[in-house]
Amino acid sequence: MLLVISYFLGPRLFSGVRIDDLLLLLYLLPFLLKINLFKFNNPLGAYLIFLLMSLLLLVYGLLNGVESEIGIIFFVKYLTYSLAGFASYHYARLYPCDNDVLVKLILLMIGLNTVWLIVAEGDTTFWKVGGDVNSYGVKLIGEAAALQVGMMLVFSSIFILLVSKNKNFLKKSLYLLWFFILSYFTYESQSRVSLLGLLLSSLMIIIYFFRSYYYLNVSILLGALIVGGVYIEELQELLEFSSNRFTLSGLQSGFWVRIDYIWGDVLNSIEQHTLLGTGVGSLELINSDTVEVHNYYLKLLLEGGVVYLLLFVFFIISSILFFCVSSKGSVKPELRVASLCILLCLITSSFVQDSFASTKVILPFFMVLGFALGTRDNLKNENINTG
Repeated sequence: MLLVISYFLGPRLFSGVRIDDLLLLLYLLPFLLKINLFKFNNPLGAYLIFLLMSLLLLVYGLLNGVESEIGIIFFVKYLTYSLAGFASYHYARLYPCDNDVLVKLILLMIGLNTVWLIVAEGDTTFWKVGGDVNSYGVKLIGEAAALQVGMMLVFSSIFILLVSKNKNFLKKSLYLLWFFILSYFTYESQSRVSLLGLLLSSLMIIIYFFRSYYYLNVSILLGALIVGGVYIEELQELLEFSSNRFTLSGLQSGFWVRIDYIWGDVLNSIEQHTLLGTGVGSLELINSDTVEVHNYYLKLLLEGGVVYLLLFVFFIISSILFFCVSSKGSVKPELRVASLCILLCLITSSFVQDSFASTKVILPFFMVLGFALGTRDNLKNENINTG
């Protein structure tokens, strides 16, 4: 419960560290004490293999001259993500009947951020701890960076859309209105990959629940909202091909900046260290102006070579197989679809962002993954007991 609250409302503290990170690190000891209760033949087990490889590459990077602070920060990030999965798993095992309470809490958190966006007009965060993040677009109660804000709004939109599925007509209409408000603010976050993620996720939900005319109407109205927002509100900027981030010139600018200032050096290093890379956090060795590669797959190749990338791909494939195959009949369709939507957003955005290394972006997936695994194991135990 505290993790959910801190995710939606918690501020940055210092050096990118958030309350979420501290809460998850507090779970490290309970996790080590309960680790024997967990079966590792699942996506979280696959991620643990990736985590162990990250630890080896952390040491390897230190030997290569990577600053200890940078490498340790990335390793701790990966550690907290796995802890989020295990914490959610144990929550589902201990409190299998508290789903309604959890849903209501998430709705409350999304509601508070929605009110904040409307009242504060997205101009500032509520918290001033740790200094402001210089970024474009609207800002949530505890987050200002465009990618994180955009993705949090996408995940919130997905949640609202799926929760509305079994409501009566009046409630469904109110949820739909809420969904469109969040969609508008997703556009206002100016995060292009978040807007793409919203469109892809909505399409996936429509395809999965294709028999429902409700979702067909949602898709039509969402398309009209986004197209209308782009071509009416900012028609002049679009016609002039100014610096607007959603224009063709804006997309080209973002792409060429990555190639000219980041990817070129990264690709040269990958060519020289194809198999094992140069260690976690080693971007600083070839580019001291940034700590982000803006392509997570290139980041993995740079830091750990082909071996590191393949371990991560194994985790992704195992996650897809779990939600598409092995969780059928044990995990609710809405939860499975939500997980696949989040994963789709992460996979696509990681071609231009380090999404799998961004706490606010990745945390929901691990929480949902752990919760789904715990729900499945509960059902297995029930079947064994009743059998």
